[in-house]
Amino acid sequence: RLDPAWWQFPIEAEQVPARYRRHRGLAATYVNGVFTVEHEPYERRLLKALIKSRSLLADWHFRRGGTEVAVKLYESILALDPESHRNERMVHSLGLGYLALGKDEKAEIALRTSAEIAQNPWTKASSLLGLGDVARRRGDRAKARAYAEDASRIPGLTPEQRREIDRRLAE
Repeated sequence: RLDPAWWQFPIEAEQVPARYRRHRGLAATYVNGVFTVEHEPYERRLLKALIKSRSLLADWHFRRGGTEVAVKLYESILALDPESHRNERMVHSLGLGYLALGKDEKAEIALRTSAEIAQNPWTKASSLLGLGDVARRRGDRAKARAYAEDASRIPGLTPEQRREIDRRLAE
């Protein structure tokens, strides 16, 4: 059980960027065999930790049916951290949250982005199935089926995931 007392912070993430001071720390990243090092304020490290904790809290709410709270938390993370727009898990969860709340236009944008950036086969397939759900709500069964067929062509899915896609194709 989640105890809200453990999720009270002495500073909110939105307050941290205004307190950035000089760039005296180093941030090293390793992408595609290339190390990149850039200077950063130490306060940015605090912001990253606060964003990560907010992301974990959003995931917790999402898994337990607190979709509206989770969506607000995901939106706040996207507003704070431009890099999070490329985080397939977060964008996918946000799209599914919008879908569950009936915000089809926002769901379509987030799920389309998730399908484009996803490296995980199920994330990509689930995003396509979500786009199919949006199309079905709009009365376009042909487009919904096309999305399910696209999802069925993704390699690397488990048998259980394939059964879900087959179930959608049978609808």
